[in-house]
Amino acid sequence: MEKLTLFPLRAQEDALKRALIAGGFTLLDDGTALEIETPDWAIELFKRPEGASRKPIMLEDGNYALRSELLAAQLSKLQGGVPCKAFSAGTVYDGRDEAHPAHRVIQGVWIAESLSARECARFAGLLAEAAFGIGATVDVEGTGNVKATISATVDDKTFQFATAGKASAMARALLGIAGTETAAWFFEIDVDAVTMATYGIESRDELYSPLVSKLKGYEGNAPTFGGLYFSRASNVLRKLGFCEFAGLPVYESDCYVKMNMIQEAWDTNNVGVKVDEPLGAYTGLPTVLTPALEEALAANWKAGEQECKIFEIRHIFLPGRDGNDPIERVALSFGAYGPEIDKVAWRKIVDEFLTEFGIDNHFFMPIPPGVAPAYHPADSWVLMDQNMTYLESNFGSISPVALENHGIGTQAFMAQFEFAPIEKKAIEEFDFVLPDYQ
Repeated sequence: MEKLTLFPLRAQEDALKRALIAGGFTLLDDGTALEIETPDWAIELFKRPEGASRKPIMLEDGNYALRSELLAAQLSKLQGGVPCKAFSAGTVYDGRDEAHPAHRVIQGVWIAESLSARECARFAGLLAEAAFGIGATVDVEGTGNVKATISATVDDKTFQFATAGKASAMARALLGIAGTETAAWFFEIDVDAVTMATYGIESRDELYSPLVSKLKGYEGNAPTFGGLYFSRASNVLRKLGFCEFAGLPVYESDCYVKMNMIQEAWDTNNVGVKVDEPLGAYTGLPTVLTPALEEALAANWKAGEQECKIFEIRHIFLPGRDGNDPIERVALSFGAYGPEIDKVAWRKIVDEFLTEFGIDNHFFMPIPPGVAPAYHPADSWVLMDQNMTYLESNFGSISPVALENHGIGTQAFMAQFEFAPIEKKAIEEFDFVLPDYQ
């Protein structure tokens, strides 16, 4: 079988999730919950080591914030569940880190009538072996039986594996166990840090590098963990030769001008959710993934990469209208350039992806020249179903203006899909039964 790539951050997170599930934990959320919350959810779930707290990133004049905790807004789902072992995986944000404010973490909670430190330490050891292989060991350093730092040793490398602590009073109230003797401990795994330690990656700049010469070095045939259609999208693109990357989570104010997007007031895609305190040059959240994709393609071209095929799946955000909350969705973006990719080959790639994803009834309608200036004026399409319903997705050749603005010296291509419509369509086709057979 042809060797595929597996983004190291994804590989490490998947290994940890599988290990936790094998250890009896229930996966509460896998990156689909809202990443924008009201500021009152920035609560302390448990005592962290000194200097380990995150700085909330406030939005829209303090009315909203990017989440700094995963489980805070999800704990009410666990009320009354004793014993309970649950966890979530996803992105949290830290305003102290201007260059890379998004962090992948896993947060979990263990609730039981009684829970000894020895039992927790034993489970940590089993989890490390399941995630890193036989021979991995852990060391637990506690502080007054209230919080603990867990280190792991794998192949003579020792690193911080997790932090843990007793549930705070607020967390106990949200769990519905305030005023009881029920034990509740939280733990958190910084997936970024663990990935860097296990792969020997020296910095977060290197961890998040989009250069395909680096990404192709991370080989792996294991299927992507996750929901059926999320994993299918990832696996299909990997089989088509694409490498997963993690793009910029916050954008510069001129990014939509740079990519040649329509600047009329009616097009809300060019106005993102505002960051109250800019993170360096970054001032707003992504409404589409195009700017991050084009920046990544440009980085590859400038680094001398002769061909590049990359993708990412993550959240996008639109400002709310008429006082409503911001709109949050999951999007899929993939792009490429290379000597064997022209507009005919790109259309064939998109067609093959959709078919393998599970949408046989897909149709491409040309976008009239001038309607979508982010694309080449004579080479772009929208995705429709058999009823000519727009599936909130489009693809084509990147605009010559955008190529020049980004410093990409060759024709490059992109596809931008909103995930919910294509997932819904794939499910519809899978469940369809001819009337004669119903």
